[in-house]
Amino acid sequence: DAIKVITPTPDRPTIDNATLVHELVHALQDQRYNLSAPQYTRQTQDGDLALDGVVEGEAAYVEQLYARHCANGWSCVAPAGDSGGGSGGGGGGPNLGVLLTIYQPYSDGPVYIDWLRQQGGWSAVVEAFQNPPESTEQIIHLTDEQPVPIEYEDRARNGWQTFPRQGESGSDTVGEASMYVMFWYQARTHDAETIDPRNIGNVQSRYDTYNYESEPSAGWGNDRLYPYQKGTDAGAEYGYVWATEWDTEEDAREFQRAYRAILDAHDAEQRAEGTYVIPDGEFEDAFRVTRSGTRVTVVNGPTVDDLDDIRPRQT
Repeated sequence: DAIKVITPTPDRPTIDNATLVHELVHALQDQRYNLSAPQYTRQTQDGDLALDGVVEGEAAYVEQLYARHCANGWSCVAPAGDSGGGSGGGGGGPNLGVLLTIYQPYSDGPVYIDWLRQQGGWSAVVEAFQNPPESTEQIIHLTDEQPVPIEYEDRARNGWQTFPRQGESGSDTVGEASMYVMFWYQARTHDAETIDPRNIGNVQSRYDTYNYESEPSAGWGNDRLYPYQKGTDAGAEYGYVWATEWDTEEDAREFQRAYRAILDAHDAEQRAEGTYVIPDGEFEDAFRVTRSGTRVTVVNGPTVDDLDDIRPRQT
């Protein structure tokens, strides 16, 4: 029941107007909807980002409306002065891929809220809080399309196990927004031939900041990523199975092509059909990338032999 301002100048505390407005919206949301309720808790990364598309989206949207009114007639308190801290340009800054991922609700969320208002006024926004979107696809593409179910049977052997008490039955969902960032980050930092990273600035709405749409991430139907572990403590080894489902076979092929482009950018060596090894570097590992219709499956492990233990090929 309180908003706390943390300031380096406690004798003369100040807060940026936009920040205060944003946090006051969250206070009102909590009073009306109880943001601690179970419906506002998600078990996957994509679910969290989709939920934040509404929660952070509305707060950022109202923040922008406030700023516009201040510029067009309202008598507003002058913004707090810039502390001069800035984000800096040195090498110690945040990972841009991680930062761009968690920023997606703040970028696309206000556009989504504005779209809802155009569809049905503020009552449509209320409905979105009562029944939050399931995926970032819905936020990015302004749609109510639901993720398709993905059936998965664990077939691991020789000591490889999932983490059954984590996520949704041991799996996470990466989602379209995070897939986009994966392709963008690998293109920007490793020159992977995935997407043109400059297109991130191609936005259509005045409420938007970044563009999270691309050919290899669009057409997302659903995905489930299962981390695997063999052994414990210091001797543990890790891998994963990433099952992705796409709207069409062409969408699946486009994702597969772009993922292989990432492997190529890290000098992956092909060892068999669909099987690759990155010999060194931060992504040193073995990968198997296969497609069956609209399903693309990525298997990761320390070695090629581990791939067949984590996800044995079906005969």
